[in-house]
Amino acid sequence: MPRRLRRRKSSLLIHGSSSPSNRIALLSSAEACDEASVIGKGKLLHPNWRKESESWRSTLLQISLIMATIVLCCYTYFWFEHFHYHLTRFYAHHVDDHHAQHVLGHKLIRNRSHAEAFQWFRKSADHGHPHSAYNLAVGHLSGYRTDVKQGNKQ
Repeated sequence: MPRRLRRRKSSLLIHGSSSPSNRIALLSSAEACDEASVIGKGKLLHPNWRKESESWRSTLLQISLIMATIVLCCYTYFWFEHFHYHLTRFYAHHVDDHHAQHVLGHKLIRNRSHAEAFQWFRKSADHGHPHSAYNLAVGHLSGYRTDVKQGNKQ
């Protein structure tokens, strides 16, 4: 199957036009395009070189964001407990959310980190979370080391 070569419209018009005035007008527009593509000290650059590099960067950025999203989705699906622990710890520590501090205390009790769990329960109880205050009292009555002193009403 023979391969056809495509010609630009401008070259067909220049070679195919019969009147000299059409040739001069077309040649002057072609010269204007050549002058527009000259940048700097005689360097010829493609007029759309900046757009091409930006589109390449944009495509690379989109592909990398899609890959990062897929990895994050797999992480949250297969290791949800690990993800939830670190997200709760972030909210408890940086946002200072009393409910996140309470949930983090429960997660630490399950992991047998009682001393750290009661520290988070204390922070949550100081912000007014009633269940955390209850957990502090139960922990103290169960013999765990907490910062509840006798006569301390919480």
